[in-house]
Amino acid sequence: MKDIILKRNELCKKSIKLRCAKFQADIPREKVTKLIEEQDKIYKKYKFYDNFIKIGGKIK
Repeated sequence: MKDIILKRNELCKKSIKLRCAKFQADIPREKVTKLIEEQDKIYKKYKFYDNFIKIGGKIK
């Protein structure tokens, strides 16, 4: 379970970094779109792990 919590925390940190990076003025518009898509993917993975931890690792 500890490895799942560590993975969740790592994904959270990556998501926050990408969210902050997209507001930098020196990034081209095309890259901002890619950053948003990548951040969405990482956030969805984070939510999966977060929900898995909330239910206690039980799969029904």
